[in-house]
Amino acid sequence: DAAEDAGPQGALLVHLQDSDRALTAEDMDMPLHSQWERALRRIEMLRVPTVCVVDGACLGLLFEVLLCTDYRIAGPQLVLGLAHVADSLWPGMAIHRLATQLGVAQARSLVLFDAAIEGEQAVRLGLVQRMAADPLAAGAQGLAEFRASGIQDVSVRRQLLLESPNSSHESVL
Repeated sequence: DAAEDAGPQGALLVHLQDSDRALTAEDMDMPLHSQWERALRRIEMLRVPTVCVVDGACLGLLFEVLLCTDYRIAGPQLVLGLAHVADSLWPGMAIHRLATQLGVAQARSLVLFDAAIEGEQAVRLGLVQRMAADPLAAGAQGLAEFRASGIQDVSVRRQLLLESPNSSHESVL
């Protein structure tokens, strides 16, 4: 709510830290799952820049949050991976977001073979923009850079990026 109400000079800083909470069958509650997806979509549709800072492993639901943000900074212990419930993938939109952001070829090994992505590989793939010894300080700097840029239409730019793989030139215009 605060990020939505902040106006054009606002921003959202998301700080994700290691979590060892495993998903259970009880987490598969459909109304709760729908709420979760709406919350992620709300982050994606914010009119302000979003910066994600990651300390440690970013697995499961944390990874889904990261995929919804604009600028991502991670510490040296970064590991990215999809969410699971028992032996199955969590039925969220992470696979769609990965395929949209990386392309099918790049997302394939992560999705089909449950491969984890670590630090510098995440940077090479573009899932993380930079690594930092102090990711929270780097996140604050990233927010300052967004504010200093004076960009007022970040939500339009983000929407064009997210929709471009599935949109014709005519519909984008």
